[in-house]
Amino acid sequence: MGEERIGHYRLLSLIGAGATASVYRAIHVPSSETVALKVFHAGLWNREDVRRRALAEVEAIRHLDHPKILKLREARLSDERPSVVLELVEGRDLEAFQARLPYVLPELAVLFVLEILEALEFSHFRGVVHRDLKPSNVLIDERGGRVVVSDFGLARMQDASSLTLTGTLVGSPDYMAPEQAQGSEADARSDLFSVAAILYFLVTGTRPFARSMPLATLAAVAKGEFEAPESRNPKISKALAKLLGRGLAVDPTRRFASAAEMRRVFEDYLFSVGLSAEVFSLADWFRAPVDFVYATLNRLSESLVSKAREQLARRDLEGAMGSLSHLSTVASSHPELPRLLAEVHRQRRRRILGWRGKVVGATVGLLLLIVGASYFGFIAERPDEPLAVAPSSEISRPADPRPSLAAVVPRPEVSPSPAPRRAVPMGTVRFEVSDDVKITWNRVPLPAGQRLIRARPGRYPMRLDRPGSSPIESHVEVTLNEPVVIRAR
Repeated sequence: MGEERIGHYRLLSLIGAGATASVYRAIHVPSSETVALKVFHAGLWNREDVRRRALAEVEAIRHLDHPKILKLREARLSDERPSVVLELVEGRDLEAFQARLPYVLPELAVLFVLEILEALEFSHFRGVVHRDLKPSNVLIDERGGRVVVSDFGLARMQDASSLTLTGTLVGSPDYMAPEQAQGSEADARSDLFSVAAILYFLVTGTRPFARSMPLATLAAVAKGEFEAPESRNPKISKALAKLLGRGLAVDPTRRFASAAEMRRVFEDYLFSVGLSAEVFSLADWFRAPVDFVYATLNRLSESLVSKAREQLARRDLEGAMGSLSHLSTVASSHPELPRLLAEVHRQRRRRILGWRGKVVGATVGLLLLIVGASYFGFIAERPDEPLAVAPSSEISRPADPRPSLAAVVPRPEVSPSPAPRRAVPMGTVRFEVSDDVKITWNRVPLPAGQRLIRARPGRYPMRLDRPGSSPIESHVEVTLNEPVVIRAR
């Protein structure tokens, strides 16, 4: 670029350019420090109110001194060529960096989001809202593994610039909150919505609300219409998908109340699956990415096995199924998975039989009270057998000849217990398909959401139906050796 200068800064190369400014790698000649120089287009300063707002915003962010916020070194807004001097981060933005994240370990993306939330917690406490968070505004220093949020406070200047030039809504429709899409003022919760949208992008590789036209994207944002993240990446656990859904809620009151709360909830999620900060950090991943991922997947699978065992011990079947569902996405061939699934099935069957016994016992007792019975009996159910009911011809009457109400009340005999049946060996079939796929197994449709079944060894017909696609029909061989996994994309 020759010897082009702006004040004491010599421009070295163009880093990037946008609608409002161009960013250059520059050197501060007196100190020889390399910086990023953001030079605003002249048209931005045509209106005095825009200049006043820009000066106020720059003054506000001048004091945001935080290691995860890009430092503002100097504001030269009164120069002939208005510019802002910023810290230079050697690396890439998160938009370009996303391709490096491992598809099989979505929890790693949570670590990047925790860094962003730490920066927001600091800025929101000081009354500064970003208003235009997106992956390209998050910088990754690959040399030190540092995550840095940029353009703090300048988003308002960008809004003012675009409104001056085009008179339209400004921001990044793919990541802006619904209230922004509807023209309302952004607040701290709007930033948190954008963080959730960034996380969706990191774990799926797609923008949650992207459509072919900007207006269609804005409509999707306003209505909160996005595809379930686990259908985009089956490795995403249901617990993580639920947190994403909360962050992307249309109603701001249903989102996280603050950056501090959102950060704490995601940290708790990582801790719940055995990924505490002591063993799971960005610094370790940057040092040895491949080894880190393999070690983390092993740690994660063993943690989920232990968690499922504890949940089964306290009869928490719903929690155990959640842990085992997550385990199936991490290590589908883990040797403990079939045994733990069988235990879930056994406990669920015992629970159902227990409920049946309580309902039958309560009904019989109520009838006996109504007729004033003086005798009553009970049927002791076996945990693994259906209730036995004696036929009416086998019911005997009391021998007491005295006329009384009890004389006309039958006393049921206890039916002899049938001989114990041998347990039939069962195989496991697991479906890894998206939520819109309808499954028909052995010519019987499965209930919506059911993805695990137990079946005797043999050959079974199966059909998968998805709207807009041709049905898939096949036969599946169920064995006792290992679970059958059926995947459809």
